[in-house]
Amino acid sequence: MRRTALGAAAFLALALGLSAQNSQPRGAREPAWAPDGRRLAFSYLDRIWLSAPDGKGGKPLRPDTTDIEREPSWSTDGRSIVFAADTGLGFNLVVVPSGGGDARVLTTLEGDERWPSWTSDGRVVFSYR
Repeated sequence: MRRTALGAAAFLALALGLSAQNSQPRGAREPAWAPDGRRLAFSYLDRIWLSAPDGKGGKPLRPDTTDIEREPSWSTDGRSIVFAADTGLGFNLVVVPSGGGDARVLTTLEGDERWPSWTSDGRVVFSYR
């Protein structure tokens, strides 16, 4: 319970701090804690961002993309992040190493694949519409 309260306070501080840096704030959304609790992934300004739990050191996971990115989810080992990315043809799921690197597209179904989660054995489950 204490970690949840501290996490919520840290996320709120991060959202307020990041929104103050932009003239058209949209707010940080969809927070996801790394399994070790040392990093936070979230959606902000249509990108997946990573930061320390206190919001410091925030940076986009893929700074050069033009995709709209949503709903990050950490792998159980903390090495990868899966999220929904829209290139203009609907949302597909993409996996990127949590330290940055090459993206791997997991799904290319017609329609939207959203809200991914990892299972304990390393599979990704998601919603499709």
